Amino acid sequence: MRGDISIISKLADAGINAGIPWTEVLYGTGDWGGSPTEESVKSLNSSVKKNKEDKNTKVISASSD
Repeated sequence: MRGDISIISKLADAGINAGIPWTEVLYGTGDWGGSPTEESVKSLNSSVKKNKEDKNTKVISASSD
């Protein structure tokens, strides 16, 4: 996630246009139910673990509920 250009662009846009450098990305299968792919989960967990190293960006894994 940290290297995903679309997420970086959303963060930059929100920071410049709204003054809030924040965005959200939803994972899963939408209205179909189910869960995200194993690859998506691994990517998210890797990004969360890098929070300790990268103080400029914080990735949070949370429920949408």
